[in-house]
Amino acid sequence: MTLINEEYKQQLQELHKNPKMFEAGAKKLGKLDKFLNQYSPTSLIDFGCGKGNLIRAIAETYPGISVTGYDPGVAEFENLPTSTFDTLISTDALEHVEPEMIDETLKVINQLFSKSAYLVIAS
Repeated sequence: MTLINEEYKQQLQELHKNPKMFEAGAKKLGKLDKFLNQYSPTSLIDFGCGKGNLIRAIAETYPGISVTGYDPGVAEFENLPTSTFDTLISTDALEHVEPEMIDETLKVINQLFSKSAYLVIAS
């Protein structure tokens, strides 16, 4: 299973080294509050978590949720988990999926959650 080609992964890793790039994650928590309260997950994965700011904010605000992140552009989060989570969130990441990887990526996403998903695809 391949979700990203190596050249594009290296480009993303270089972009993520810039401290001013991909920093808005925690600001999105307010938009997720209603969703998280409605579905009450006990486990969550942020697919395309960037530097992990949003998952850290969720963990701090919702200590009952076990949070995990995946982002091939950040070494800390580059390994795709094999477990299933109650909830998957992905905010402003799916628009970066390479066209030839969309089908496989959507299949993987579908296997990663069991109850609810919150997807934002920026245009």
